[in-house]
Amino acid sequence: THAIAISITLSLTGRQAGNGVGSGSSVNNLLDVTTQYRGLSWSVGGDENLTTVTTLPNILREFNPSLTGFSVGKGKEHTPQAFLNQAVAGGKAK
Repeated sequence: THAIAISITLSLTGRQAGNGVGSGSSVNNLLDVTTQYRGLSWSVGGDENLTTVTTLPNILREFNPSLTGFSVGKGKEHTPQAFLNQAVAGGKAK
């Protein structure tokens, strides 16, 4: 018999029209409302784990811990922790 191993590699990309930046997701004061909490973005954020932060990547990581491409922390699209989340705050789809 021959064994066939199937490996599935999942990666996430965030090319949304400003919806994936997570602006104001973890605000403690009014001055912090423009901070981009990319790791808390529902569609591509990967902060912490499913127990503490409910996001699509955290749900998928329950089934595949090798998932890559999700954003963590806060920052703009050009910061390293944005990874594949290239959504631009205030951006509009054309």
